[in-house]
Amino acid sequence: MGKSKRAKKLRKQLTNGQIRCVSGSSLEGDMIPKQLPTFTKLKELVLMVVKPSPTSVLEITSSLVKASPFLRKLQLHLPYKSYRGREKISLEKSKSESESFQHEQLEEVEIFNFRGAEDEVKLAIYLLRNMVVLQKMKIIRKAQLYEGDGKWMESSLPTAIEREQVHKRLAQEVPYNTQLIILVKKLRKQLTNGQIRYVSGSSLEDCNTEVGDSISQLPEEILCSIVSLLTLREAARTSVLSRRWRFLWRSLLKLNFDITNMTGDTILQQHDKGRFVTWINQVLKHHAGEKIVSCRVVYPLGGEYGQDIDQWVQFVAAKDVEELHIKLTTCHLLHQDYTLYEFPYWFFAQGGRRSSLKCLSLNSCSLSLPQNFRSFSSLVSLCVKNTRVSEENIQNMLSNCLCLEQFSISKCYCPIRLKIANGDKYLKLKHLNLTFCRGLEVVEIYNAIDLASFECRGDVLRQLLFKNSAQPVRVCFFPVWNTLAGINYAFGRFATDFPQLESLFLGFARVEGDMIPKQLPTFTKLKELVLMVVKPSPTSVLEITSSLVKASPFLRKLQLHLPYKSYRGREKISLEKSKSESESFQHEQLEEVEIFNFRGAEDEVKLAIYLLRNMVVLQKMKIIRKAQLYEGDGKWMESSLPTAIEREQVHKRLAQEVPYNTQLIIL
Repeated sequence: MGKSKRAKKLRKQLTNGQIRCVSGSSLEGDMIPKQLPTFTKLKELVLMVVKPSPTSVLEITSSLVKASPFLRKLQLHLPYKSYRGREKISLEKSKSESESFQHEQLEEVEIFNFRGAEDEVKLAIYLLRNMVVLQKMKIIRKAQLYEGDGKWMESSLPTAIEREQVHKRLAQEVPYNTQLIILVKKLRKQLTNGQIRYVSGSSLEDCNTEVGDSISQLPEEILCSIVSLLTLREAARTSVLSRRWRFLWRSLLKLNFDITNMTGDTILQQHDKGRFVTWINQVLKHHAGEKIVSCRVVYPLGGEYGQDIDQWVQFVAAKDVEELHIKLTTCHLLHQDYTLYEFPYWFFAQGGRRSSLKCLSLNSCSLSLPQNFRSFSSLVSLCVKNTRVSEENIQNMLSNCLCLEQFSISKCYCPIRLKIANGDKYLKLKHLNLTFCRGLEVVEIYNAIDLASFECRGDVLRQLLFKNSAQPVRVCFFPVWNTLAGINYAFGRFATDFPQLESLFLGFARVEGDMIPKQLPTFTKLKELVLMVVKPSPTSVLEITSSLVKASPFLRKLQLHLPYKSYRGREKISLEKSKSESESFQHEQLEEVEIFNFRGAEDEVKLAIYLLRNMVVLQKMKIIRKAQLYEGDGKWMESSLPTAIEREQVHKRLAQEVPYNTQLIIL
């Protein structure tokens, strides 16, 4: 058959289908037309060439890929035999390799009968360089023979690949987002993000089987630990893997009962309460493990299910649970007349033993410990939320939990005066959190000689007294309901109340320029500052940041959380210098700055430039577009709020201001 007839035949084979297998006994470069028709719907292409020529496979592959703009998967079957000089690998770049064409849809490439010859290496490099969204390239040494009707048979033809030379060339070309897998005779080389791993197995399927068998041979304790890392829904599904895995999920060390684990979504329905309770009852009924490390129950259950909850607590207490979290409401703040579930603490004292409970968190539960209840002697962390507390309540908790280090009271109805003490005995308390405690005005802390961290959010306390106690070095202060009173306290007697302060988290709902005093007290030991402002104003964040930095001569790290919402004209970036930017003040200690929720607005750019110009020893400035939400007790959660940053415009402005010794990172 002549060359022109072969070209015509090839064009007829390439129809606008979704999958086509194109084959040819031999191809020469001059057989391929310069212009191919466009295959507008082609998503998968299988190309096979039986007889080799120096450049034919590369040229036809390039032409077909260019003619298939929506191609997702490419499978190449290289020639079975060699042409003269085939086994020599050249490291010089070919013309095809350096082409600027880029394909923006191709995600997966498989190359069969790869022998490491020069044309094959050039073909692989061409695909790695020009397929910009390529996720996986699999190179297989074995050839496959097409039998017809979509069936393939593995060939027994011997092949030899020069592993080190091929890998040396290809490894440098693998993009960061592409996984390269080279399958050879007894060894599989896997390169992911520049990392190489060797796994036994003559094929990918064999490899997966061997790894699965190896995992199943691990001791049961390790397998249970692995399964415990999964959600309950995922863990239950492992029962179908094999006989060994059938009952492993019944020995879970960590039990997480919430709506997502039950239904797979986060939608709460009132009629689901009965299903939710039945689900937990069934899981605990089938639990066969001797130990439960942690248990979490999150669902708005009323008093009608108190007996079921009692049974759950009794069950985990008998299994020596170490962490227990119960949240029975979705409300932010309960009404004072709300009927609370009474936590059955007595289950942890059955048989006269002391429990191993170390962490207890109760939301919408009443905890009323009697005097001389010693079964919570191992408790290290206690959090009560959405409940009512009295001074007697608090003292009984502290007197019975002798090892308590973290104590959190959140969204509770409290008396006007609260005394944190255990008689004349010393407390081991290291962290105290008082958040949104309605009615609380005066707090007195006695004999807390290890106290290092204090957190107060909500109302501004009228009086805070530390008697025979250590002065905290880490403080979180976030006045929510009375911002002006909070600012007056923070920039007034705050430095006097906390003279040993080294780390400070300041949060304000809003800040206006006239709220900030001209002269702030000096924070002589402050090394780390976290500042959060929720509602914006044109210059407030810049002014308060400037004032605080000036008042903290030994500050080393600054973290800023910018307002979530925009003010009028916020998205316009002005290139004119503000008065604050041109100030001559210089800070000689600040080394690191992080700015969250950066959106490229005018005030944000001015703030960043002010810090770059005036922090003379600044080593790193990290700008993050994502916002973070503070949950309390030092925990943050990434917000899903949409943000948009004009990266090019912001970078153009900031790049000119970055000193030579400062690293600028924009995420």
